[in-house]
Amino acid sequence: MVFRFGFQNANKATQECPCGFYNHPEKDCVCAPGVVQKYLNKISGPLLDRIDLHVEVTLVNFTELASTERNNLIRERVIKAREIQDKRFLDKEELHCNAQMSPKMVRKVCQISEAGTIY
Repeated sequence: MVFRFGFQNANKATQECPCGFYNHPEKDCVCAPGVVQKYLNKISGPLLDRIDLHVEVTLVNFTELASTERNNLIRERVIKAREIQDKRFLDKEELHCNAQMSPKMVRKVCQISEAGTIY
């Protein structure tokens, strides 16, 4: 029996308040308390009732996100990974990347070692 389900990503790309600094780690919100609650009430209701998972994400500085790894090293790793994929799918004309693998093929190719199963 196969159960199919759909996943819908409802990305709430809104600020928590009109000024955009509510819960900001470095800047203070300049909105009056009533204004923040009124703004949040506009977002809530039928929209939020349809979202199963709510995650509050705080701002991350660009320097923390920026990679210190050189682009040419990343490029070499990507090229190597694609070469491995090409070898894997030589005898399968219909497959071109890992994302096209069936669950059965994933279990065959991506076997987890015993050490990988320990929590």
